[in-house]
Amino acid sequence: MICVLTLFGETDLQPILKKAFGQNDIFFLEENCITSVQLTEQTELHKKEIDAVIIYSNVMNMEIIADYVNELRGFSPHLRIVLVLSGDQSQYLRSQINDYRNLKLDLIYDDDGFEVDELLSIIKKGKLTNRDFKPAKRESGFNGDIDESRKSAEERKKIVKDKPLKKKTENLQEKTPESEIDSFAVPQGHYTVGIMNAARGAGATWTVNNLARYFAMQNFNTCIADMSGTKAVAMMKLKNIECFTENIELNKLKEEHNITVIDFGTPIEVNPNGENFKLNNIYGPKTIGAFTECDIKVIMGFSDPWNIEKINFFFINDTWREKFDNSYIFIVPSNAEKVKKLFPEGNIMNRSDDYREMILGAFRKEELH
Repeated sequence: MICVLTLFGETDLQPILKKAFGQNDIFFLEENCITSVQLTEQTELHKKEIDAVIIYSNVMNMEIIADYVNELRGFSPHLRIVLVLSGDQSQYLRSQINDYRNLKLDLIYDDDGFEVDELLSIIKKGKLTNRDFKPAKRESGFNGDIDESRKSAEERKKIVKDKPLKKKTENLQEKTPESEIDSFAVPQGHYTVGIMNAARGAGATWTVNNLARYFAMQNFNTCIADMSGTKAVAMMKLKNIECFTENIELNKLKEEHNITVIDFGTPIEVNPNGENFKLNNIYGPKTIGAFTECDIKVIMGFSDPWNIEKINFFFINDTWREKFDNSYIFIVPSNAEKVKKLFPEGNIMNRSDDYREMILGAFRKEELH
Protein backbone atom coordinates (compact mmCIF):
# COMPACT_ATOMS: atom_id res chain seq x y z
CA MET A 1 0.00 0.00 0.00
CA ILE A 2 1.23 3.48 -0.92
CA CYS A 3 0.08 6.45 1.16
CA VAL A 4 -0.30 9.91 -0.38
CA LEU A 5 -1.11 13.49 0.64
CA THR A 6 -2.18 16.19 -1.82
CA LEU A 7 -2.00 19.96 -2.14
CA PHE A 8 -4.46 20.84 -4.91
CA GLY A 9 -5.80 23.99 -3.29
CA GLU A 10 -9.48 24.78 -3.76
CA THR A 11 -9.73 22.58 -6.87
CA ASP A 12 -9.78 19.18 -5.18
CA LEU A 13 -8.79 16.39 -7.60
CA GLN A 14 -8.91 13.60 -5.03
CA PRO A 15 -12.45 12.46 -6.02
CA ILE A 16 -11.33 12.17 -9.64
CA LEU A 17 -8.19 10.20 -8.76
CA LYS A 18 -9.60 8.07 -5.94
CA LYS A 19 -10.88 5.14 -8.05
CA ALA A 20 -7.76 4.83 -10.20
CA PHE A 21 -5.53 5.15 -7.16
CA GLY A 22 -7.50 2.54 -5.19
CA GLN A 23 -7.19 0.05 -8.04
CA ASN A 24 -3.41 0.41 -7.74
CA ASP A 25 -3.27 0.11 -3.94
CA ILE A 26 -2.69 3.85 -3.51
CA PHE A 27 -4.63 5.67 -0.81
CA PHE A 28 -5.06 9.22 0.43
CA LEU A 29 -4.14 9.67 4.09
CA GLU A 30 -6.21 12.83 4.53
CA GLU A 31 -8.56 15.09 2.63
CA ASN A 32 -6.93 17.43 0.13
CA CYS A 33 -4.94 20.35 1.56
CA ILE A 34 -5.95 23.88 0.66
CA THR A 35 -2.69 25.55 1.77
CA SER A 36 0.98 24.62 2.02
CA VAL A 37 0.79 25.07 5.79
CA GLN A 38 -1.85 22.33 5.97
CA LEU A 39 0.35 20.00 3.93
CA THR A 40 3.28 20.65 6.23
CA GLU A 41 1.19 19.80 9.28
CA GLN A 42 -0.21 16.64 7.71
CA THR A 43 3.22 15.50 6.53
CA GLU A 44 4.57 15.85 10.07
CA LEU A 45 1.53 14.02 11.45
CA HIS A 46 1.91 11.09 9.02
CA LYS A 47 5.69 11.13 8.69
CA LYS A 48 6.02 7.41 9.46
CA GLU A 49 3.52 6.11 6.89
CA ILE A 50 3.59 8.72 4.11
CA ASP A 51 5.21 7.74 0.81
CA ALA A 52 4.45 10.64 -1.55
CA VAL A 53 2.86 14.06 -1.84
CA ILE A 54 1.38 15.71 -4.92
CA ILE A 55 1.71 19.49 -5.12
CA TYR A 56 -0.02 21.73 -7.65
CA SER A 57 2.39 24.59 -8.42
CA ASN A 58 -0.41 27.17 -8.74
CA VAL A 59 -1.16 26.72 -5.03
CA MET A 60 2.47 27.02 -3.91
CA ASN A 61 4.67 30.06 -3.45
CA MET A 62 7.22 28.80 -5.95
CA GLU A 63 9.73 31.38 -4.76
CA ILE A 64 10.39 29.22 -1.70
CA ILE A 65 9.91 25.76 -3.23
CA ALA A 66 13.46 24.63 -2.36
CA ASP A 67 13.01 25.52 1.32
CA TYR A 68 9.58 23.92 1.35
CA VAL A 69 10.86 20.67 -0.14
CA ASN A 70 13.61 20.54 2.48
CA GLU A 71 11.05 21.17 5.22
CA LEU A 72 8.84 18.26 4.08
CA ARG A 73 11.80 15.92 3.73
CA GLY A 74 12.91 16.93 7.21
CA PHE A 75 9.92 14.86 8.39
CA SER A 76 10.33 12.08 5.82
CA PRO A 77 13.79 12.08 4.14
CA HIS A 78 12.81 9.76 1.27
CA LEU A 79 9.47 11.41 0.56
CA ARG A 80 8.56 11.39 -3.12
CA ILE A 81 7.28 14.82 -4.19
CA VAL A 82 5.33 15.19 -7.42
CA LEU A 83 5.11 18.76 -8.70
CA VAL A 84 2.31 19.51 -11.17
CA LEU A 85 3.30 22.48 -13.34
CA SER A 86 0.88 24.59 -15.39
CA GLY A 87 1.31 24.46 -19.16
CA ASP A 88 3.59 22.21 -21.17
CA GLN A 89 7.31 21.59 -20.80
CA SER A 90 8.26 23.91 -23.68
CA GLN A 91 7.13 26.91 -21.61
CA TYR A 92 9.89 26.39 -19.03
CA LEU A 93 13.59 27.06 -19.38
CA ARG A 94 15.84 24.02 -19.22
CA SER A 95 17.70 25.58 -16.29
CA GLN A 96 14.42 25.88 -14.35
CA ILE A 97 13.51 22.25 -15.02
CA ASN A 98 17.00 21.20 -13.94
CA ASP A 99 16.56 23.11 -10.68
CA TYR A 100 13.39 21.13 -9.96
CA ARG A 101 15.07 17.86 -10.82
CA ASN A 102 18.02 18.69 -8.60
CA LEU A 103 15.48 18.91 -5.78
CA LYS A 104 14.50 15.34 -6.71
CA LEU A 105 11.01 16.35 -7.78
CA ASP A 106 8.93 14.32 -10.22
CA LEU A 107 7.35 16.66 -12.75
CA ILE A 108 3.91 16.49 -14.36
CA TYR A 109 2.73 19.13 -16.84
CA ASP A 110 -0.91 20.18 -16.70
CA ASP A 111 -1.63 21.59 -20.14
CA ASP A 112 -5.45 21.71 -19.89
CA GLY A 113 -5.26 18.43 -17.98
CA PHE A 114 -2.74 15.64 -17.47
CA GLU A 115 -2.65 11.87 -17.94
CA VAL A 116 -3.67 10.00 -14.79
CA ASP A 117 -1.63 7.02 -15.95
CA GLU A 118 1.50 9.17 -15.97
CA LEU A 119 0.84 10.24 -12.39
CA LEU A 120 0.11 6.65 -11.37
CA SER A 121 3.39 5.39 -12.84
CA ILE A 122 5.28 7.88 -10.68
CA ILE A 123 3.35 7.32 -7.44
CA LYS A 124 3.58 3.51 -7.78
CA LYS A 125 7.34 3.81 -7.33
CA GLY A 126 6.73 4.70 -3.70
CA LYS A 127 9.34 6.48 -1.63
CA LEU A 128 12.63 7.63 -3.09
CA THR A 129 15.60 5.31 -2.68
CA ASN A 130 19.21 6.14 -1.82
CA ARG A 131 19.98 5.66 -5.50
CA ASP A 132 17.56 8.46 -6.41
CA PHE A 133 19.68 10.91 -4.42
CA LYS A 134 22.89 10.14 -6.31
CA PRO A 135 23.97 13.04 -8.61
CA ALA A 136 22.78 12.58 -12.16
CA LYS A 137 25.37 12.40 -14.91
CA ARG A 138 25.80 15.72 -16.67
CA GLU A 139 24.64 15.69 -20.24
CA SER A 140 27.27 16.44 -22.83
CA GLY A 141 27.00 17.61 -26.38
CA PHE A 142 24.49 19.77 -28.17
CA ASN A 143 20.93 18.48 -28.21
CA GLY A 144 19.19 21.37 -29.92
CA ASP A 145 17.62 22.81 -26.78
CA ILE A 146 19.19 26.27 -26.69
CA ASP A 147 18.52 28.47 -23.67
CA GLU A 148 17.40 31.96 -24.68
CA SER A 149 20.30 33.49 -22.77
CA ARG A 150 22.78 31.62 -24.97
CA LYS A 151 21.55 32.87 -28.29
CA SER A 152 24.08 34.68 -30.39
CA ALA A 153 24.04 38.46 -30.61
CA GLU A 154 23.07 38.25 -34.27
CA GLU A 155 20.12 36.02 -33.46
CA ARG A 156 18.95 38.34 -30.70
CA LYS A 157 19.09 41.34 -33.01
CA LYS A 158 16.46 39.76 -35.21
CA ILE A 159 13.88 39.75 -32.43
CA VAL A 160 14.61 42.91 -30.44
CA LYS A 161 11.44 44.99 -30.10
CA ASP A 162 10.71 48.52 -28.99
CA LYS A 163 9.04 49.29 -25.68
CA PRO A 164 8.13 52.88 -24.78
CA LEU A 165 8.86 54.13 -21.30
CA LYS A 166 5.80 55.64 -19.61
CA LYS A 167 4.23 56.65 -22.91
CA LYS A 168 0.77 55.52 -23.96
CA THR A 169 0.95 56.59 -27.57
CA GLU A 170 3.81 54.45 -28.89
CA ASN A 171 3.40 50.84 -29.96
CA LEU A 172 4.92 48.24 -27.65
CA GLN A 173 5.53 45.82 -30.47
CA GLU A 174 7.27 48.25 -32.87
CA LYS A 175 10.64 46.83 -33.93
CA THR A 176 13.90 48.69 -33.49
CA PRO A 177 15.85 48.92 -36.79
CA GLU A 178 18.94 46.70 -36.84
CA SER A 179 21.09 49.61 -38.01
CA GLU A 180 20.29 51.43 -34.79
CA ILE A 181 20.98 48.35 -32.66
CA ASP A 182 24.40 47.97 -34.26
CA SER A 183 25.33 51.46 -33.09
CA PHE A 184 24.47 50.57 -29.45
CA ALA A 185 27.69 49.98 -27.51
CA VAL A 186 28.15 50.74 -23.82
CA PRO A 187 24.85 51.42 -22.00
CA GLN A 188 24.57 54.89 -20.51
CA GLY A 189 21.00 55.12 -19.19
CA HIS A 190 19.52 54.11 -15.85
CA TYR A 191 16.30 52.08 -15.76
CA THR A 192 14.13 50.16 -13.32
CA VAL A 193 12.10 47.00 -13.93
CA GLY A 194 9.57 46.06 -11.24
CA ILE A 195 8.09 42.58 -11.02
CA MET A 196 5.15 41.59 -8.80
CA ASN A 197 2.75 38.66 -8.52
CA ALA A 198 -0.98 38.96 -9.08
CA ALA A 199 -1.24 35.60 -7.27
CA ARG A 200 1.16 33.84 -4.94
CA GLY A 201 3.68 31.63 -6.68
CA ALA A 202 3.16 33.20 -10.11
CA GLY A 203 6.91 33.52 -10.61
CA ALA A 204 8.05 37.04 -9.71
CA THR A 205 11.36 35.97 -8.14
CA TRP A 206 12.12 33.54 -10.95
CA THR A 207 11.47 36.30 -13.50
CA VAL A 208 13.68 38.73 -11.56
CA ASN A 209 16.49 36.19 -11.75
CA ASN A 210 15.86 35.51 -15.44
CA LEU A 211 15.76 39.19 -16.44
CA ALA A 212 18.77 40.21 -14.35
CA ARG A 213 20.98 37.51 -15.85
CA TYR A 214 19.80 38.40 -19.34
CA PHE A 215 20.47 42.14 -18.95
CA ALA A 216 23.91 41.49 -17.45
CA MET A 217 24.79 39.39 -20.49
CA GLN A 218 23.85 42.35 -22.70
CA ASN A 219 26.54 44.50 -21.09
CA PHE A 220 24.21 46.32 -18.68
CA ASN A 221 25.50 47.00 -15.16
CA THR A 222 22.63 45.21 -13.40
CA CYS A 223 21.54 44.78 -9.79
CA ILE A 224 18.59 43.20 -7.97
CA ALA A 225 16.60 44.79 -5.15
CA ASP A 226 14.39 42.59 -2.96
CA MET A 227 11.31 44.50 -1.81
CA SER A 228 9.35 41.30 -1.15
CA GLY A 229 10.57 40.76 2.39
CA THR A 230 11.45 37.10 1.67
CA LYS A 231 15.13 37.74 0.90
CA ALA A 232 14.84 34.93 -1.64
CA VAL A 233 17.15 36.73 -4.06
CA ALA A 234 19.95 36.46 -1.50
CA MET A 235 20.02 32.72 -2.21
CA MET A 236 20.62 33.29 -5.92
CA LYS A 237 24.15 32.75 -7.10
CA LEU A 238 24.43 35.36 -9.82
CA LYS A 239 27.73 36.28 -11.40
CA ASN A 240 28.51 40.01 -11.58
CA ILE A 241 25.06 40.96 -10.25
CA GLU A 242 24.67 42.61 -6.86
CA CYS A 243 21.65 41.69 -4.74
CA PHE A 244 20.26 44.08 -2.13
CA THR A 245 17.83 42.92 0.56
CA GLU A 246 18.06 45.57 3.31
CA ASN A 247 18.12 49.35 3.61
CA ILE A 248 17.23 49.66 -0.05
CA GLU A 249 17.36 53.12 -1.61
CA LEU A 250 15.96 52.64 -5.09
CA ASN A 251 16.95 56.07 -6.38
CA LYS A 252 20.54 55.46 -5.34
CA LEU A 253 20.61 52.00 -6.91
CA LYS A 254 19.20 53.42 -10.13
CA GLU A 255 21.92 56.07 -10.23
CA GLU A 256 24.66 53.49 -9.69
CA HIS A 257 23.43 50.84 -12.16
CA ASN A 258 22.15 50.71 -15.72
CA ILE A 259 19.27 48.45 -14.75
CA THR A 260 17.78 47.74 -11.33
CA VAL A 261 15.46 44.72 -11.34
CA ILE A 262 13.12 44.82 -8.34
CA ASP A 263 11.33 41.88 -6.77
CA PHE A 264 8.07 43.16 -5.22
CA GLY A 265 6.79 39.65 -4.40
CA THR A 266 3.02 39.57 -3.78
CA PRO A 267 2.17 42.93 -2.23
CA ILE A 268 -1.61 42.55 -2.52
CA GLU A 269 -3.93 39.60 -1.93
CA VAL A 270 -6.70 39.63 -4.55
CA ASN A 271 -9.88 37.62 -4.02
CA PRO A 272 -10.58 34.86 -6.58
CA ASN A 273 -13.42 36.95 -8.04
CA GLY A 274 -11.02 39.86 -8.59
CA GLU A 275 -13.28 42.38 -6.87
CA ASN A 276 -11.60 42.88 -3.49
CA PHE A 277 -8.05 42.94 -2.21
CA LYS A 278 -5.97 43.59 0.88
CA LEU A 279 -2.41 44.83 1.28
CA ASN A 280 -0.06 42.22 2.72
CA ASN A 281 1.24 43.05 6.18
CA ILE A 282 4.89 43.49 5.22
CA TYR A 283 4.06 46.07 2.57
CA GLY A 284 2.98 49.67 2.74
CA PRO A 285 1.47 52.12 0.25
CA LYS A 286 4.99 53.35 -0.60
CA THR A 287 5.81 49.89 -1.96
CA ILE A 288 2.96 50.05 -4.45
CA GLY A 289 4.05 53.59 -5.35
CA ALA A 290 7.60 52.38 -5.98
CA PHE A 291 6.28 49.67 -8.30
CA THR A 292 4.18 52.08 -10.37
CA GLU A 293 7.18 54.42 -10.69
CA CYS A 294 9.34 51.75 -12.37
CA ASP A 295 10.13 52.28 -16.04
CA ILE A 296 8.79 48.82 -16.85
CA LYS A 297 6.13 47.12 -14.72
CA VAL A 298 5.73 43.33 -15.00
CA ILE A 299 2.77 41.59 -13.34
CA MET A 300 2.94 37.80 -13.12
CA GLY A 301 -0.32 35.87 -13.17
CA PHE A 302 -2.02 32.60 -14.10
CA SER A 303 -4.42 31.85 -16.93
CA ASP A 304 -6.44 29.10 -15.23
CA PRO A 305 -10.11 29.82 -14.44
CA TRP A 306 -9.66 30.13 -10.68
CA ASN A 307 -6.87 32.73 -10.97
CA ILE A 308 -7.65 34.71 -14.10
CA GLU A 309 -9.95 37.14 -12.28
CA LYS A 310 -6.93 38.24 -10.24
CA ILE A 311 -5.57 39.72 -13.48
CA ASN A 312 -8.94 41.29 -14.18
CA PHE A 313 -8.63 43.14 -10.86
CA PHE A 314 -5.97 45.44 -12.34
CA PHE A 315 -8.32 46.40 -15.18
CA ILE A 316 -11.46 47.02 -13.11
CA ASN A 317 -9.94 48.63 -10.01
CA ASP A 318 -10.10 52.40 -10.51
CA THR A 319 -6.80 53.10 -8.72
CA TRP A 320 -4.84 50.70 -10.90
CA ARG A 321 -6.71 51.33 -14.12
CA GLU A 322 -5.87 55.04 -14.14
CA LYS A 323 -2.18 54.21 -13.81
CA PHE A 324 -2.10 51.96 -16.85
CA ASP A 325 0.02 52.81 -19.83
CA ASN A 326 2.06 50.79 -22.28
CA SER A 327 4.86 50.17 -19.79
CA TYR A 328 2.83 47.42 -18.05
CA ILE A 329 3.32 43.81 -19.11
CA PHE A 330 1.26 40.84 -17.86
CA ILE A 331 2.95 37.45 -18.08
CA VAL A 332 1.15 34.10 -17.72
CA PRO A 333 2.50 30.54 -18.04
CA SER A 334 0.39 29.81 -21.14
CA ASN A 335 -2.76 30.73 -23.12
CA ALA A 336 -1.80 34.40 -23.46
CA GLU A 337 -3.93 34.75 -26.58
CA LYS A 338 -6.96 33.52 -24.66
CA VAL A 339 -6.28 35.99 -21.84
CA LYS A 340 -5.68 38.76 -24.38
CA LYS A 341 -9.21 38.29 -25.71
CA LEU A 342 -10.55 38.93 -22.21
CA PHE A 343 -8.34 41.98 -21.66
CA PRO A 344 -7.56 43.39 -25.13
CA GLU A 345 -6.18 46.65 -23.68
CA GLY A 346 -3.36 44.83 -21.86
CA ASN A 347 0.08 43.64 -22.96
CA ILE A 348 -0.40 39.93 -22.24
CA MET A 349 2.47 37.53 -22.91
CA ASN A 350 3.43 33.90 -22.24
CA ARG A 351 6.52 33.08 -20.23
CA SER A 352 7.93 31.56 -23.40
CA ASP A 353 7.47 34.79 -25.39
CA ASP A 354 10.29 37.24 -26.06
CA TYR A 355 9.43 39.72 -23.30
CA ARG A 356 13.12 39.99 -22.37
CA GLU A 357 14.05 41.14 -25.86
CA MET A 358 11.07 43.49 -25.94
CA ILE A 359 12.17 45.21 -22.72
CA LEU A 360 15.77 45.30 -23.91
CA GLY A 361 14.62 46.87 -27.16
CA ALA A 362 12.90 49.62 -25.20
CA PHE A 363 16.07 50.43 -23.29
CA ARG A 364 18.21 50.34 -26.40
CA LYS A 365 15.76 52.62 -28.18
CA GLU A 366 15.90 55.01 -25.23
CA GLU A 367 19.71 54.97 -25.39
CA LEU A 368 19.65 56.07 -29.00
CA HIS A 369 17.41 59.11 -28.43
